[in-house]
Amino acid sequence: MQKIFILFFFLLCLYSKAQYNLVPNPSFEIYTACPNGASQLSLAIPWVAPTNNDADYFNSCATNIYYGVPNQGTYNFQMAHTGNAYAGIFFYNGINNNYREYCSVQLINMLTAGKCYWVNFYVNKSSSFYGKYAVNNIGCALTTTYISSTGTGFVLNITPSFQKFGNPIISDTINWISVSGVYTANGGESYLTIGNFFNDTNTDTLNTGSGNYPGSGYLIDDVSVIPIDSISGAMLANAGVDKSIAIGDSAFIGQEISNLNCNWYQLPSNTQIATNTSGIYVKPNTTTTYVVEQNLCGTITYDTVKVYASPTALKDYEALQNSVTIYPNPSDGHISIRSKQLSDIVITVTDITGKVLYNEQTTVTASFVNFNLNVKAGTYFVTIVNAHTNEKIIKKLMIQ
Repeated sequence: MQKIFILFFFLLCLYSKAQYNLVPNPSFEIYTACPNGASQLSLAIPWVAPTNNDADYFNSCATNIYYGVPNQGTYNFQMAHTGNAYAGIFFYNGINNNYREYCSVQLINMLTAGKCYWVNFYVNKSSSFYGKYAVNNIGCALTTTYISSTGTGFVLNITPSFQKFGNPIISDTINWISVSGVYTANGGESYLTIGNFFNDTNTDTLNTGSGNYPGSGYLIDDVSVIPIDSISGAMLANAGVDKSIAIGDSAFIGQEISNLNCNWYQLPSNTQIATNTSGIYVKPNTTTTYVVEQNLCGTITYDTVKVYASPTALKDYEALQNSVTIYPNPSDGHISIRSKQLSDIVITVTDITGKVLYNEQTTVTASFVNFNLNVKAGTYFVTIVNAHTNEKIIKKLMIQ
């Protein structure tokens, strides 16, 4: 056991020099032993479970089939967002008993006062293995000390640093959902805790019909706290991709990032239509251009997006979307695009933050084009632009 801990801290030192993520063991891949039962998050050193120490650890090496990856017996199937492991906690469990579970970790370095950090983690709603309810209030807290005291029931009596943008109920049992935000440090924060910091009365629930158990459990993977000034070329203003709607419909523009200070304007009048939000819904009656002004800890950048609105726009846009197929999807990174309408195209692949990972102009030969994408597992967006008409198609791509 002592040798394992020495190896862990040696790897931790190497990791801290090579990476900017301040979360040790961010995807729960380092462990002292394979899980063989419940309540074993502490095997994924140095993660711990405050309050009742009842958070679960899942790993492909598990000796108990109910704590494996990707299978938890016959009850649930979920690939890891990256690697072969993840954590699992209850954000809600039983009506009106305020039962909660949390996962907590000490950061590699404490946060610096006034400095801004990009905080992100991924969640996935487990199916019947963890109960039939989906909930909101999925968030995290950065604190100067390790918090283990409770408020109502097992609810930690602290204010979350942020929650999922818009604080929706997350019910997706297939995709990993990003929970991200910008955090300006007060100084000295050394611990990150993930969970639901509100009691049952102030938590919204949705019965998904998955089983009978009255719980709401989520899987957690890929946790990061990254100094924003260390992200080269990233975190610029991002108004989103141009899109087409039918008159009377609405469209979401921007990003889903909590605590990101953005002002929104409508052209050509330059009228301000929203403040202090990374994304908004718009409902234009004519084709309209929107401008986002992003103030990221004093750094101001701009971006624009155009929303095309017409009685037939949606129909035409859907026809164009259906003319292009990306396969296989999910993929291991070897991608084929089939198109019946397009010839010369520009292919751009971005991650969920808008960072460009692949960009190339090419010619579709015999209605096919193939390329390789060397990225980690996750959700990506493929934008295909007609090089002659600038018509744009956006497809979601899952990499396993």
